[in-house]
Amino acid sequence: MATEHLLSSLKGLLSSATSIAQTRLELLSSDVSVARAQFIKLLVLILFCLFCFFFGLVMLALWIVVYSSESNRMAALAFLTGGFLLAGLVFGFLIMRAIKTMPALFAASIAELEKDRSALNHH
Repeated sequence: MATEHLLSSLKGLLSSATSIAQTRLELLSSDVSVARAQFIKLLVLILFCLFCFFFGLVMLALWIVVYSSESNRMAALAFLTGGFLLAGLVFGFLIMRAIKTMPALFAASIAELEKDRSALNHH
Protein backbone atom coordinates (compact mmCIF):
# COMPACT_ATOMS: atom_id res chain seq x y z
CA MET A 1 0.00 0.00 0.00
CA ALA A 2 2.83 2.39 0.85
CA THR A 3 4.49 1.47 -2.42
CA GLU A 4 1.33 2.39 -4.34
CA HIS A 5 1.24 5.82 -2.65
CA LEU A 6 4.93 6.29 -3.32
CA LEU A 7 4.47 5.25 -6.95
CA SER A 8 1.45 7.55 -7.28
CA SER A 9 3.40 10.45 -5.75
CA LEU A 10 6.32 9.75 -8.05
CA LYS A 11 4.00 9.75 -11.09
CA GLY A 12 2.49 13.05 -9.93
CA LEU A 13 5.93 14.56 -9.49
CA LEU A 14 7.02 13.33 -12.90
CA SER A 15 3.80 14.69 -14.42
CA SER A 16 4.46 18.08 -12.84
CA ALA A 17 8.06 18.08 -14.07
CA THR A 18 6.90 17.19 -17.58
CA SER A 19 4.33 19.99 -17.45
CA ILE A 20 6.97 22.49 -16.36
CA ALA A 21 9.32 21.34 -19.13
CA GLN A 22 6.54 21.66 -21.70
CA THR A 23 5.72 25.19 -20.55
CA ARG A 24 9.37 26.17 -20.74
CA LEU A 25 9.70 24.75 -24.25
CA GLU A 26 6.55 26.57 -25.37
CA LEU A 27 7.90 29.85 -24.03
CA LEU A 28 11.28 29.24 -25.65
CA SER A 29 9.61 28.39 -28.95
CA SER A 30 7.54 31.56 -28.79
CA ASP A 31 10.56 33.73 -28.04
CA VAL A 32 12.64 32.15 -30.80
CA SER A 33 9.76 32.55 -33.28
CA VAL A 34 9.44 36.25 -32.50
CA ALA A 35 13.19 36.77 -32.76
CA ARG A 36 13.32 34.78 -36.01
CA ALA A 37 10.51 36.83 -37.53
CA GLN A 38 12.16 40.10 -36.55
CA PHE A 39 15.52 38.95 -37.91
CA ILE A 40 14.04 37.83 -41.22
CA LYS A 41 12.06 41.05 -41.54
CA LEU A 42 15.20 43.07 -40.97
CA LEU A 43 17.18 40.92 -43.39
CA VAL A 44 14.54 41.30 -46.10
CA LEU A 45 14.43 45.06 -45.59
CA ILE A 46 18.22 45.26 -45.86
CA LEU A 47 18.23 43.16 -49.02
CA PHE A 48 15.50 45.27 -50.61
CA CYS A 49 17.31 48.44 -49.63
CA LEU A 50 20.55 47.24 -51.19
CA PHE A 51 18.78 45.97 -54.29
CA CYS A 52 16.91 49.23 -54.79
CA PHE A 53 20.01 51.33 -54.24
CA PHE A 54 22.19 49.43 -56.69
CA PHE A 55 19.41 48.95 -59.20
CA GLY A 56 18.68 52.67 -58.96
CA LEU A 57 22.29 53.42 -59.83
CA VAL A 58 22.14 51.11 -62.83
CA MET A 59 18.86 52.68 -63.94
CA LEU A 60 20.33 56.16 -63.56
CA ALA A 61 23.27 55.19 -65.75
CA LEU A 62 20.95 53.66 -68.33
CA TRP A 63 18.69 56.67 -68.22
CA ILE A 64 21.58 59.02 -68.90
CA VAL A 65 22.71 56.88 -71.83
CA VAL A 66 19.22 56.40 -73.21
CA TYR A 67 18.18 60.02 -72.73
CA SER A 68 20.72 61.14 -75.22
CA SER A 69 19.48 58.60 -77.80
CA GLU A 70 16.20 57.78 -79.53
CA SER A 71 12.83 58.15 -77.78
CA ASN A 72 11.91 54.46 -78.21
CA ARG A 73 14.60 53.46 -75.76
CA MET A 74 12.81 55.34 -72.98
CA ALA A 75 9.77 53.09 -73.35
CA ALA A 76 12.02 50.03 -73.22
CA LEU A 77 13.70 51.34 -70.09
CA ALA A 78 10.29 51.97 -68.49
CA PHE A 79 9.16 48.46 -69.43
CA LEU A 80 12.31 46.87 -67.95
CA THR A 81 12.03 48.94 -64.79
CA GLY A 82 8.40 47.91 -64.35
CA GLY A 83 9.35 44.28 -64.95
CA PHE A 84 12.06 44.38 -62.30
CA LEU A 85 9.72 46.06 -59.83
CA LEU A 86 7.04 43.45 -60.49
CA ALA A 87 9.58 40.64 -60.04
CA GLY A 88 10.70 42.25 -56.77
CA LEU A 89 7.12 42.34 -55.52
CA VAL A 90 6.57 38.69 -56.47
CA PHE A 91 9.74 37.64 -54.64
CA GLY A 92 8.69 39.73 -51.64
CA PHE A 93 5.33 37.97 -51.48
CA LEU A 94 7.06 34.58 -51.84
CA ILE A 95 9.35 35.43 -48.93
CA MET A 96 6.43 36.51 -46.75
CA ARG A 97 4.49 33.35 -47.60
CA ALA A 98 7.52 31.22 -46.77
CA ILE A 99 7.88 32.99 -43.42
CA LYS A 100 4.22 32.46 -42.55
CA THR A 101 4.31 28.75 -43.36
CA MET A 102 7.46 27.99 -41.38
CA PRO A 103 6.74 25.42 -38.68
CA ALA A 104 6.95 26.44 -35.04
CA LEU A 105 10.18 25.58 -33.30
CA PHE A 106 10.08 22.62 -30.93
CA ALA A 107 6.53 21.74 -32.05
CA ALA A 108 7.33 18.03 -32.16
CA SER A 109 8.99 18.13 -28.73
CA ILE A 110 6.05 19.96 -27.19
CA ALA A 111 3.63 17.41 -28.66
CA GLU A 112 5.71 14.53 -27.30
CA LEU A 113 5.88 16.09 -23.85
CA GLU A 114 2.11 16.54 -23.91
CA LYS A 115 1.69 12.83 -24.77
CA ASP A 116 4.08 11.86 -21.97
CA ARG A 117 2.23 14.01 -19.46
CA SER A 118 -1.19 12.67 -20.43
CA ALA A 119 0.13 9.08 -20.33
CA LEU A 120 1.49 9.63 -16.84
CA ASN A 121 -1.78 11.19 -15.66
CA HIS A 122 -3.82 8.22 -16.89
CA HIS A 123 -1.71 5.50 -15.24
